[in-house]
This record gives sequence, structure tokens and C-alpha cells, in this order.
Amino acid sequence: MRKLARYALEATAPEASVNGFLQEARQTVEAWLEAKGDWEPAVAGSPPSSLRLKDGQIAVVSRSEVRSEQGEALFWTLEQPVGFGDFRTVLGIAARGDHCALFCELEAGVPSGVVRPAPFEAHCPKVLPQLLALLPEWHVNGDRVVLNCQTFEQEDDIDHVIQIVQSPDRRLPVVVISRSPDFSLPAHLAPDLARNLCGLARVIEIDESVSWGLTFHLGKQMSCYNGGVRIFWPFCGRYQNPYHHPLWIHSRILQLDENLGTAVKARIFYASTLALQRPECFEQIVAGAAAERLEEARQKHDPSEWVQALEEENTRLSVENRDLREECRWLQTEAENWKAISDCSSIPEEEGRHPKPAKSEAPPRSIQDAVDRAIERFADLLVFGRDVGKGVAELNPTAGPPDKIFRYLKALSDLAQAKRKGRLGTTDVNWLNSRAVACSQESDTVMNDPSKVQRRTWHNGEGKQVFSMHLKPTEATHPDKCVRIYFAWDDKRKMIVIGSVGRHPD
Repeated sequence: MRKLARYALEATAPEASVNGFLQEARQTVEAWLEAKGDWEPAVAGSPPSSLRLKDGQIAVVSRSEVRSEQGEALFWTLEQPVGFGDFRTVLGIAARGDHCALFCELEAGVPSGVVRPAPFEAHCPKVLPQLLALLPEWHVNGDRVVLNCQTFEQEDDIDHVIQIVQSPDRRLPVVVISRSPDFSLPAHLAPDLARNLCGLARVIEIDESVSWGLTFHLGKQMSCYNGGVRIFWPFCGRYQNPYHHPLWIHSRILQLDENLGTAVKARIFYASTLALQRPECFEQIVAGAAAERLEEARQKHDPSEWVQALEEENTRLSVENRDLREECRWLQTEAENWKAISDCSSIPEEEGRHPKPAKSEAPPRSIQDAVDRAIERFADLLVFGRDVGKGVAELNPTAGPPDKIFRYLKALSDLAQAKRKGRLGTTDVNWLNSRAVACSQESDTVMNDPSKVQRRTWHNGEGKQVFSMHLKPTEATHPDKCVRIYFAWDDKRKMIVIGSVGRHPD
């Protein structure tokens, strides 16, 4: 079956609270099942396993319970028919000393041998937030889980939001929803996402003042504002590629074929199936119970009892082995799919790494349009510093002209790609000039003048830097039409950093 989502959470509490949690959790899950329909008559002495749903179809419920010196674990599996096939919910709750764990997996599939897609929109089971509410604090790999949507509407909140997004200890994504008077998002979006993503992401709403603060600290490319919605995955390293963190701006939201909440949820649900695993305490409890059963049978000196215990353990391991093989096959398929996608998007440039714009695509209408296209297409090769926008705003929109500005920016992406492969055999300036891209480096006279150095100091995506190399798309005499593109190679990031697209500094 196709895995749709996976939840894996842990909590620590006094042992008395843990024991009470198990009992309350059992009652909560059973109440959740009963709310789905009516139980069919069961065999005397055993709990009911067939549930007639409200639409008249039959769902099958299986339960198991494992106790050992390691702790106690409860398991439920609910299999219910849906339009195309079956939908399965696997739920596990464990307690070991002062430690609690919760695991939930959602799966869907079509009958074996039937070749057809299995379209299904999964939702967080209603029982999951109820279970999480039984203990005060849960975490995922040390990252504290926040169950409800948080709203930040004051300038004083900006530092807190920045800390949330940039925390190096964060293990869960943060979904940022920016509110704007110019574009109205559905009022139910934030609470719906918080409910569906409980235990998988932190959902926060910010107003315009906080959006501006986010833009100031992270840069426009990494921000979220004007009615946009963004997923900030946990940060890896100092530099973040903006295009690794999905953003839905208002124009894109209007063009969506699906519900916005569904699009956001689907990204995070899928990531959870690859990143989260069942907490170790489940295996420790199950393995401990099996070892105790074998030891008990051995001490009785009864061969039949010993054989029966071995057969039971063999059956358990066979089932576990089958499940692991199925998991491996699924992961292998997913890995092959991702490799195919990656191969298609990482072909060398001469083979089409950055495809030329389609003939039907109009050339950039302004310098801002040219810069925006370059940001979108060359995000893995070029870094645009925070001062670029200010420089563009000071230029005549048609200076360059814009299509030439885009061609020069593309040449810088080509240079970055060439430098990643090894030595150029010449200087960066000569390499660009040989490709009909006018490039110069400031003279020693300029670089020894403190006032001129100050005018050539811009943000590089991480901090301030002095830039010397620059492209010269045009030599117009009017200041707002004389365009200069200042850049530098960042050997640590293996990217070209663009400090300014603006007027001649002098």
C-alpha cells in the first residue's frame, strides 16, 4: 500500500501519569472507533472487530497488546474501504518507565493486480489530537510539538518568529501564513493546517509588520508576505536556497487546481513518510516480551511449550520481516523516482540544464523582471544579496535593455557552473569577456580609496562584502541607464554572489 503520512512522537512524564495515560488512551481510541459506526456482533469473549460504517460499508479493526518488563504497548489497525480500494490507519501507543510514545501511519492502495491510481486525500485522524492532549508536552526528536496555530501581530514578535524559523535545533517544518489586507486567505486555513499537521509541523500566522521584519532579516527571497504561504523546512547549514522552501504567493494561489491547504499538507505528509520511523521503545517492548516468553517456556522444561513459544516468535519475526521487505520495496521505488527527477533537473548546461526560454515566452519587460527570472531559474548557482532590490529600483526600468541584463545574469550562472567543475584556465574577467560579456575589475586606485570602497560594499546573502568585479551591460551617460552588476565568487558556497544590480557607484 502507498504510505500517505507518518506520525512519531514521544513524551516524558512521571510514571503515575504514564500509567494513567495508557488507560485514557485506550478509552480515547475505542471511543473514536465507536463514533465511526456500529459494531457487528462479535464472538463471545473477544472484542468486536467488524465495524459497520455510517455509509453501510464494513471496516475491520484489529487490536493487540504487548506487556513485558520493558513496558507496555497497545496497537490498533483500522482497514476501511474507500472508492478505489482500501485505506488503513495503524496506531500504536507505548509506555516504558517515564517515557511515552505514539505512532500513527496512514496508507492507501488498490486491490492487488488492479492497475490504476489511488487518488485519496488523507487527513490527520481525529483521535490523534485527542491523544496528544492527554499529556502536556510531546516532542519529535527533541523538537517540542506545538498543537495549535500561533499568531504573531506585534513588531515585538519579530525576533521570536526569526528564532523559530532559524533555530538550528528545529526538526519539524514551520508553515508561515502571512495575512494581508490586499489578499484574503480563507479564515479556516490556519486552524485546518494546525489540526492536520499536529506533530508534523508548526503553523504560525503573521501580520504585515512581522512580514516586513521577516523580510529584513531573511531577505526578500526567503521571506513570506502579502498573503503568501511558505513551508520553511528545517535549515541545513548557513546558506538556504530559497527554492528549497516552497512558497505560494497570491497569484499562484489563485491558479491552484487544488485547495491550498491540501497542497501544503501533501508536501509535509509525503516528507513524513521518508523521515519518521516508529520510536525504538515499541521494538524494545515487543522484543522484551518475546524474550520473556521464550525464557518462561524454557524454564518449564516442557518441550511442547518450548516449541510453541518458538513457533510464535518465528511467526512474529516472519511478519516483521515481510513488513520490512515491503517497506524496503517502497523506499527503493521512491528513491528511484527521486533519482529520475533529479537526473532530469541536473543535466549539464550544454545538454539543457537551464533550458532556453520557449519561443512563445516574451523577453523581460523590465530590469526587475529580468532579475526575478534569474532568481527563479538560477537559484542553485546565483545568490542575490539584499541590496539588489534597492539598486534595481534606482534604475530606469528599460535600461540595459532588460533582455541583455538577463543574458548577463545567465552568463554569471554559466561561470558558476564552470568554476564548480574545476579551474577555468583563465581569470573570471577574461572568461566572461571571451563570451561577449563586458566585464572589468576595479583598479587599485579605486580600491585604495575608502569612500569608493564604501560605495562598493553590499550584502552578500550573509553579511556585508566589498565587490570589485562587475559586468557592464551598457555605457549610457544618464545615471539611471548606466547599469553595473557587481559580483564575486563564494568558494565556500560554490556560488556567484551578486551584490548589486544598479547604477554606476560613482
